[in-house]
Amino acid sequence: WVLGKRKVITEKGPFNMGLTGIGASILLFGWFGFNAGGTLVGAETAAIVFTNTGVAGATGMVVWAILSYTEKKKFSFLDPLIGAVAGLATITPASGYVLPTSAILIGALAAIVCFYAIKIPRKLQWDDALDVWGVHGVGGFLGTIMIGLLANNVVNGIAAGTHQLWIQTVGVCLVAVYSIIVSYLIMKILDKTSNIRVTKEQIEKGLDESLLNEKYNS
Repeated sequence: WVLGKRKVITEKGPFNMGLTGIGASILLFGWFGFNAGGTLVGAETAAIVFTNTGVAGATGMVVWAILSYTEKKKFSFLDPLIGAVAGLATITPASGYVLPTSAILIGALAAIVCFYAIKIPRKLQWDDALDVWGVHGVGGFLGTIMIGLLANNVVNGIAAGTHQLWIQTVGVCLVAVYSIIVSYLIMKILDKTSNIRVTKEQIEKGLDESLLNEKYNS
């Protein structure tokens, strides 16, 4: 929205699925530290946060793979990885407030909602190369709302209910609006004061080669 569409857009998919798998594995591993580490303790809530993270990620992976197969009539190595990230992004805000049984539901909903959410930018022709809005944006929004619906006071003293749902809804909407406005301003300022765009020629040549002087055999 700020920079406009790229001059050249190619739908080639990942350059190397092996590297994609390794990268996703590192991401999944790191997410346990990201979520459980946020509790700042090595026990108590951290244990259930750790569990919820794994459960939701795995559920998102499985459900996304099923949805993808239903639509494409074939399995893909990439789709389960995206589903796992959707599950992880969605459980993150709720991981310290729900039971593992609820984490299963959140992971499944994450896969379903995000699977169809990523179709919106494509239909509207937004240039979202990594489906960040549909997976991280919508997933994070959904996970925050789910605290108001599924939070269990046994976990962290917060119980689901109308009042908590209202708090979550207002909070996540404020964060969304704030993020859009501030990000827009930062990008506009950077665009006016520095060079944050790449040229059509650089894109055609490939950013690895044009910016980093890295060449690959085809």
